[in-house]
Amino acid sequence: MNQRFRPGVASGDEVQEILDHANQNEYALPAVNVVSTNSVNGVLEAAKEVDSPVIVQFSNGGAVFFAGKSHTFFLYSKHSYIDFDGLQFPCPD
Repeated sequence: MNQRFRPGVASGDEVQEILDHANQNEYALPAVNVVSTNSVNGVLEAAKEVDSPVIVQFSNGGAVFFAGKSHTFFLYSKHSYIDFDGLQFPCPD
């Protein structure tokens, strides 16, 4: 993109400018659904390498997880309990 748009996160009118530029110059903007920080990093590195904007897309559940709003479950079979956000519950036999 030859620095037509600043690097980083775009929002509002800036997003519309990017979409208009893509439409006028007949190119597509990829929207990549990411599932982990590794996939986010991979998408951003690839976009930088080819000098292209990209839409990083999350599912509803993925967005909740990335925002830190999900609950984490751990199963400790040797202790026979489930740890749910610091609360311990016995595992069923």
